[in-house]
Amino acid sequence: MPVAVLAVASTAIAQIKADDAGVLSLSRSMMPVILSALNLVYGLLIAPFVAAIVGGWLGGDADPTDLREAIAWSYVPIAASSVLWIPILLTLGMRAFGAGAEPFVGLEWLGALLLIAIGVSYVWTIPLQVGGLAAAQRFSIGKAILYVLILSIPLFLLAALT
Repeated sequence: MPVAVLAVASTAIAQIKADDAGVLSLSRSMMPVILSALNLVYGLLIAPFVAAIVGGWLGGDADPTDLREAIAWSYVPIAASSVLWIPILLTLGMRAFGAGAEPFVGLEWLGALLLIAIGVSYVWTIPLQVGGLAAAQRFSIGKAILYVLILSIPLFLLAALT
C-alpha cells in the first residue's frame, strides 16, 4: 500500500498546472489531480477483479489478490520517482508545471533532466505490469501483452469520449 500512496502522490504532483504568470492554478489542477488519484485507486481495487475475469477467458489462473500485487509492484518506478520532485521544485519552481517558456540555464538543466527521468519511470511501468501480470497468470509475454491490450480497451474508449 505505501507504493500505491507514493505513486498517487507522484502522479498528482505531475498533474499540477500553473498559469502564465507562474502561479499555481487550482482551477486547471484540481480535476486532473482527482482523476489521477481515482485512476490509481481503480487500478488497485477494481481492475484486479476485471483482470481475473479476462485472464480466466484466456486460460489464466490468478486470483484478484495476486493480480493486485502484480499491478501494485508495477507502480514502484512511479513511487520511486516521487522523490525526484524535491530537486525539480528547487531548481525549476513553478516552471516545472508549465509556467513560462524561458530556456533552461544553470541548475535548471538538472530539473529538466529529472523531469525526463520521471517520464521514463512512467513508461517503465508498462513492461513491469506486463511481466507481473504474465507471472501472476502464468502467461507467455506475448499472451500477457494481448491480455493488457484487452484490459486497456475501456481506457481507449474513455479517452475517445474526451
